[in-house]
Amino acid sequence: MSRSFSHLKGKRLGKNERSILLAAGSPGSTAPLILRTPAGATSMQESFRRAAWRLERLEMIRIAKLRESTRVHDPRAHRPVFRNGGFYVRNDKTRRQYVDVLVCWLTDFGEALVNIYRPELTDRRPIRWREDKYELAVKAAKFSTTSAADWKSAKSDISIMLEQTPEPIQGETPYVPPGCGPQELGRWDLSVRVASMQNPRAGSARLLDEANTIMISAQSDEALRKAAANFPPDRSPGITAPMRPLPSLLDYAGQRDKERCLRMESAGESGPYD
Repeated sequence: MSRSFSHLKGKRLGKNERSILLAAGSPGSTAPLILRTPAGATSMQESFRRAAWRLERLEMIRIAKLRESTRVHDPRAHRPVFRNGGFYVRNDKTRRQYVDVLVCWLTDFGEALVNIYRPELTDRRPIRWREDKYELAVKAAKFSTTSAADWKSAKSDISIMLEQTPEPIQGETPYVPPGCGPQELGRWDLSVRVASMQNPRAGSARLLDEANTIMISAQSDEALRKAAANFPPDRSPGITAPMRPLPSLLDYAGQRDKERCLRMESAGESGPYD
């Protein structure tokens, strides 16, 4: 302890401070109290955080600020993506997100105080700090076996645990527009194919609008089949631009090396950049 009884005398513990002291893990344990900030409860959790920092200033608890990996809802996952000639939606509608959490352990001094004043803490009765009990807690803390290595190991173990995230649901599902029954799936496929042919460089959002427009248009299925049959054989709907030819040796060579590269290419030798 770096402070005397005077810094504790007269201090009152509120409801949040008592809850933290009773729930915090023992010194260096692998089951500490983790204070999170869930959506919709920010103000309540912030009051717990302020209470935790007050207890740390009184040297009753030890706090580590760590990052927790979690998964939250991602509205973008509902958007169909054009890939390999069709539209697909992800089966998993979440994304990874990191949040800051406070991890709380009792100090050796704090654990001794909790054991001494547990009835008052549990029944929420007023606590009258006494110097003899304070000295008893200080002596108990001096005989503690919790070392700096134990604290470091506990923090490392909890950090690894918080980094673990549930695996997302793998795979994708073919997208079908609302109101499209089994008998209209063929027309939808034709609409997607024609839209991708007419707009080879468009993004997924624009292609989806074009495909929906074609789907509800007055064009017959036969007309869509004829339009889809005119699709270039060397292009697929999943490729929006032809591949560029591979650069030759001269494209990599500098002005000074061009003549040397020409001689090497004419002689059938490999160049310095091959």
